[in-house]
Parts: sequence; structure tokens; C-alpha cells
Amino acid sequence: MTKIIPKGLYCGEITVPPSKSILHRALICAAFADGESVIHNFAVCDDVIATVECLRKLGAAIKIKGSDAVVKGTSVEDIPDGVTLDCRESGSTLRFLIPFAIISGKTMRFKGSERLLSRPMEAYQTLCDRNGIDMHIEDGALFVSGEKLENGFFTVDGSVSSQFVSGLMLALPHLHGYSVIEVEGETVSKPYIAMTLSVLSSFGVNLSVSDRIVVPSCAGTLPTEYTAEGDWSAAAPLFALNAVGSEITVKGLENASCQGDRAIKLLLGRLKRGKAEIDVTDCPDLAPVLMAVAPFFYGAHLTGTDRLEGKESDRGRAMAEELGKFGVPVTVGEGFIDVGEVDEFPEDVTVSSRSDHRIAMALTVILSYTGGKVEGEEHVSKSFPDFFTLLDQIREK
Repeated sequence: MTKIIPKGLYCGEITVPPSKSILHRALICAAFADGESVIHNFAVCDDVIATVECLRKLGAAIKIKGSDAVVKGTSVEDIPDGVTLDCRESGSTLRFLIPFAIISGKTMRFKGSERLLSRPMEAYQTLCDRNGIDMHIEDGALFVSGEKLENGFFTVDGSVSSQFVSGLMLALPHLHGYSVIEVEGETVSKPYIAMTLSVLSSFGVNLSVSDRIVVPSCAGTLPTEYTAEGDWSAAAPLFALNAVGSEITVKGLENASCQGDRAIKLLLGRLKRGKAEIDVTDCPDLAPVLMAVAPFFYGAHLTGTDRLEGKESDRGRAMAEELGKFGVPVTVGEGFIDVGEVDEFPEDVTVSSRSDHRIAMALTVILSYTGGKVEGEEHVSKSFPDFFTLLDQIREK
């Protein structure tokens, strides 16, 4: 579908949805806790629904009641054998649930979009190969089967995605006996590991972290009541709109959050000072929106951009091509992106979301200044289904 973005500013209040990154973790903790948990401030988006449906297939009972999710947990031992899990386009769902196949010893088949199944999985592949577990892609699906992983000492590459580390952190507490995770390489997106630690702690599992991650022998997570905080990633395009002239009051956020994307306000402040150099290693999801704002303030030089090509789209190059429609010069290099400035933006530009929610929301920032259209606007349902609806409600006439 195509969304028309009129030229103009936005003024009013918007409450952001709960963090989908936190909801994935909380749902998984609750799904394998011995008892009933309630997750407050719950809201659905495509990625969260993928996790809900997969956990139901693994044996958890999940009921959504208004803004609550009531979860009755199952056990790793009771996971059915031969189950097929459809992860849709959710990288978190896939990478967080593969370890549960590994520790259960059950055969699981993971389905998903072609783009999802092409995303890097080498960290888990290496772990499986070392422990006699078969993991392979066949007929458009990823299969995991073989020996059950026992507790012990594990090494995992943290230089591609922190999701591999978080996936093990979520699964290993359900083994009998303590385990140690040694993270190899330069760990990226460290705030997401801190987020996993925080959610696990709320469900009764306290991991020890120094140069290694020590997982205690604690027989799994405990049922609890948990309230999810607002999503700083979803708030980023709203703050970006403010940076170019709108006056949106963003509600529902925790200023003391461990979410890495809470850096958005600081980074936008640096952009506004002109020709900023910004490292997005720990907040890669902010790259598209930072690229959209940079041309308004003499450009920017982003580093730590290697992983953008493995997202829902090749985000660096996708944004470069879309920004080119506005006359913005962009250079995508090895680990960096240079965004230039433009003297005058053309008006009434049609852009493509590239089937990527972050791209759609980021390009809206420029379109609010120029007017135009976003093709594929429906993809915001992956994380922020009401994004355009809420903006329409506060658009200045």
C-alpha cells in the first residue's frame, strides 16, 4: 500500500508501544516458567505475534487480554518433537528459540521469510557442530535435531549479533547445572545483552557477568508479573521529526532504560551541531533515522555499520538509494556510511519502504518536509502498527 505524507509539521502527544525487544524476552521467560505470569503493557505487532504463536506451539498457553498477556508456562522437557515454528520475519524469534531446540534434544523446523533465513547463523552452526547437533537449511526451512545439549562451557561469536548471546542466556538456565558463556570477538549491541540480563532477573534468574557470563543452576525462570517499558526504537523517528521542526510530545518511555536506542536524543543533538561522527555499533537500528536527519544538518559520518546489510533490508544501501531521490549524496563503505548535505530538497517524492519498517519510518522524516508518498507503508506493522495513524491524528492542518 502507498501512504501519502503531506508536507507539514506534527504537533501533539504520541505514546509509543512497548519495546518489542523486551516483549520477546519476557514472553520466552514466562513461557518456560513453572506457573502463570502476567505481562502488563503488552501490545501486538508482527514480530511479537510471531513469538507468541511459536511459544504456543512449544506448549505455552498465552492469552491476550487487553493490554495484558497471561502466560501459563510449559517445560523444556515437554516441548513436542517435530514441531514447525513459523518465525515470519522476526530475527529475535528465530535466534532466541533455536537454543531451546538445542537444549531440548527435540527436532524443530523453523520457517520464515527468505530474507530471514538468509541472515547470519554461523554462531549457532558452530555451536551445533561442536556438540553433535544437526542444524541445516533444507527446502526453505531451518532444521535442528540430534543430541541434547548439556550444561557446560560454551563459546559464541558476539561480533555479528548479540542475539546469539541472548538466545543462550535465555535457554541455558533451564539446564541442570551451571554453564559458562565465553563471548568471542568484539561484542556488538551490548545494551541488548544488558536488556536480557534485566528481564531474566525479573523472572528470578540472576546471571553473573564479568569477562564471561555465568549461568547458575537454577532450574529455570519463575512466574511473575512484569511490566514492559516503552520502545525507544519506535520513538526514534518521532524525535527525528522534532529535530526537523515538529513538536511531538513522546510518552511511555523510561529515561533510565537499558535500551541502547535511548541514545537517539543525544545523537540527534550531535547531528544538529553539524557533520557529526557517530558510531552505531551498539544501536544499529538508529542508522536509518540518523541518515534521514543528517542532510538537514550538513551531513554525517556513521561507523559500525557493517551489520546493516543483514537486517530486514540492506539498510545502508537501501537508505542510500532512497536518499538519492532527494538529491542527497551517500557513500556506503566497509564499516562506514557518509551522508552528505543538499541545498534544496525536491518536493513530492515517492520512496519505497524496501519492505522494512525502519526504512518506512525514517523516510517519513524527510517527507514531512517535502511531501510525497511511501510505497509499502504496511511494513510498519512489524514493530509500530499505529505509526502512520497516530501521526495523522496530530498533523497540523
